[in-house]
Amino acid sequence: MQSNLNIRSNSYHLEKLNNILNYEVSAVVLYTVSFALRFLEILLILAAMLFTPYMLFVLFKEKKASWIITFCIMVLAPFIWCIYNSLTNRDTFILSMVTLGTFYLYCFLLKLQTREWIATINARKALEEQRELNRMQNLIFQKQYDKIIPRDKKD
Repeated sequence: MQSNLNIRSNSYHLEKLNNILNYEVSAVVLYTVSFALRFLEILLILAAMLFTPYMLFVLFKEKKASWIITFCIMVLAPFIWCIYNSLTNRDTFILSMVTLGTFYLYCFLLKLQTREWIATINARKALEEQRELNRMQNLIFQKQYDKIIPRDKKD
């Protein structure tokens, strides 16, 4: 019963992450338009900053170290490099757009992967439920069998 509860809680966070990623992936459209509009860039940066802690929380909770490392390489490294090399306004704008682009690419790839994780968890849950159902059916059959043909008592 405890493992079933654990599977549900893991599935809850993954499904929530998957739903949030729907909005993050749709932000790719805004990303392409944001080259022309500075206001959209600010909105995209705010969305990324607000979403990143929750995304990392779920990845850490699910023990997806490779995805966390990939995040550090794809998103944090260019971001830190952009901050470290404070360049001209035009260069900073370009580097921030590249960093945002890699963030939303990462979100897109993560979205594809979370679907698989959720499917695996649901399959595991269905298998556990089927095993519990089979166990209950076997117990019922055994009780009915014992009523029809009583077992010999050993003296």
